[in-house]
Amino acid sequence: MAKEKSIEFIEVLFTSEVEIQDNYLYQKFFYDKKYLKYLTEPYYILYNKLEAKLRHISFYDESVEFIKRENDKGEIVLIYEILSKEGVKKLDKSRKVFKLVDFIPPNPGCAFCVYKKVLDENFFHCEYKEKTMAKEIKTCRYFKQKRLYKT
Repeated sequence: MAKEKSIEFIEVLFTSEVEIQDNYLYQKFFYDKKYLKYLTEPYYILYNKLEAKLRHISFYDESVEFIKRENDKGEIVLIYEILSKEGVKKLDKSRKVFKLVDFIPPNPGCAFCVYKKVLDENFFHCEYKEKTMAKEIKTCRYFKQKRLYKT
């Protein structure tokens, strides 16, 4: 009999660096690519935590203009066009290290989804599908992770 997976606590460590080439500034964030799924799929809370952190530490300055974001396995690169070389000198280009933590469900199914509302001991309602169900689905394309701990 196969062992059933359980809720897992994960810590993702990020390091960042800033690189300037020609008329562009590259803000790079590196992480262990084994966490790629949880950081790139919006079903997971960790994805939302990363997006909020990137918004907080990305460059918002009149000396640079955001051009695009590139995601690669284990690396996120924010690319800016340099509008003022003098202004760029004043930006904090020091290396940064940060960590994101969360609990990850064993599967993207009803048991761990925000859309599941229990009706009674036999039935529950999926608010996304607007459907009453008797049996949980283990993998659902409409899954959105609920918080797995109390604060």
